[in-house]
Amino acid sequence: METKVLTPDLSVAAQIELPDIEALAQRGFKTIINNRPDHEVDGQPLSAELAAEAERLGMAFIEVTVHSSGITDQNIDDFGAHLAAAETPVLAFCRTGTRSTTCWALDAARRLGVDQVIKTAKQAGYDLSKSRKRLEGMASR
Repeated sequence: METKVLTPDLSVAAQIELPDIEALAQRGFKTIINNRPDHEVDGQPLSAELAAEAERLGMAFIEVTVHSSGITDQNIDDFGAHLAAAETPVLAFCRTGTRSTTCWALDAARRLGVDQVIKTAKQAGYDLSKSRKRLEGMASR
């Protein structure tokens, strides 16, 4: 499983599977944030199964469900609050990693500025340039 580093405390990934959790624990991750709703596609592991395995291995598992129809302001606030309170390092995941990266960027734009979050996301392989207006709106909050 490939993870992409956004900050020293946060990496993102595409959908994780049950066996990935042990590998993540061995790599030192302390918290997992799931940004994907259950049953988005057939065959994806259920959040409760992933949470049970994470907890068995001493990791925190947090759900901030973000539907593919769009990231809400509440999603951004929840993601930011959980990330700020989480034991690090954190891995956030969704279907491809884009929703997790966008949640981070929309929250981080308030502190880091729009250009920096777009640059950071691009270095990790995510092009958020089309989200510039929303990022600017979040940065001004």
